[in-house]
Amino acid sequence: MAVLAAPLLDSSSGCACTCINLKATRSIVGGVRTLLCVEGAQVGRGADADLAARYGTHRPLRRLVLVVVTIVVAGAGLGWLAWAAWFHSNPAISAGVQGYDVRSSHRVDITVQVRLRDRFVHGECVVEATASDHAVVGERSVTVRRAGTVSVVVRTEREATAVDVAECSER
Repeated sequence: MAVLAAPLLDSSSGCACTCINLKATRSIVGGVRTLLCVEGAQVGRGADADLAARYGTHRPLRRLVLVVVTIVVAGAGLGWLAWAAWFHSNPAISAGVQGYDVRSSHRVDITVQVRLRDRFVHGECVVEATASDHAVVGERSVTVRRAGTVSVVVRTEREATAVDVAECSER
């Protein structure tokens, strides 16, 4: 296959070959100085054969395998993400403060509402009392065997201004 290339003004020799990896020969065609780029392969091959020789052939099986593997990996990742979101959004034990009463500078009575995922779950919740400077001044661990309301008395080292359920865990 032969390609005729017109002179390019920005090349140092006054003409340049626009073909890649080809032998160039100079000639004059119609009074114009040109560069003839000749490929070392067979003359007369089709454009498809040239492209296949240069870039390789289309492999549909490889693409199919890649698409299937990508879909399987993405599906597994999305499945894990859905499971993790569901599992952590439905803890076995959850609790919240329903109310509290500061009885003295060294005692707080707390009412905690406990929710269990099922009746066979047992665990423990930690209740904290904090002072006005946000320091923890009292803490108590409560064993949870059933859902409902639990009353807790927390001894404090100084007057508490707020209470909270710090954490609940299954045993």
